[in-house]
Amino acid sequence: ATAKALVSTIRDAGREPVGIFTRETAAEMTAVCSDIGLGTVQLHGDTPRESLKDLPTDLRVFYVVHSEGGKITTPLPAELAQIDLSVPDPAYWKKPIDWVSAGRRSVDYVLVDKKEAGGEGSLDWDSFVVPRGCSRKGWIMAGGLTPENVAAAVERFNPNIVDVSGGVTDATGIKKDPARVADFIANAKN
Repeated sequence: ATAKALVSTIRDAGREPVGIFTRETAAEMTAVCSDIGLGTVQLHGDTPRESLKDLPTDLRVFYVVHSEGGKITTPLPAELAQIDLSVPDPAYWKKPIDWVSAGRRSVDYVLVDKKEAGGEGSLDWDSFVVPRGCSRKGWIMAGGLTPENVAAAVERFNPNIVDVSGGVTDATGIKKDPARVADFIANAKN
């Protein structure tokens, strides 16, 4: 009942809650979303990403990929649509996809994070290439963003959304610092 109440409180505040899934199958994610009234999922692990094709199309999906040395190291949604993954096809994104029998392949946003989410470090800005054309609405930048660097990240890379966690914590590294959260939001909007 606590998660359901939290989802309701967040919606009442005019925001959209996002459920982060790291190990769950499509059936498990769908059940959780149905039980607590969640409409947006973030696929942050191999099993959830591989379950994309089995998710209902009424769920909004944030598909997490990792970047190392400026390169995306996680399969993009369309790469999952390749029939034979043992033969990499650099033109996979240009080919038509069988949307009916292959299951869901579209995602609302691709979220790009560093290899180890949370904690220290950031994306390699000097070699980073913005992912284009692999989602319906755009991309989300995460990975080492702080109130001090988010304005420069937005100006340089023009993400649709920015995501922060560790970059706004207090000295404990666990609890969010309200002043840092407010500064992050203000700097992201400028």
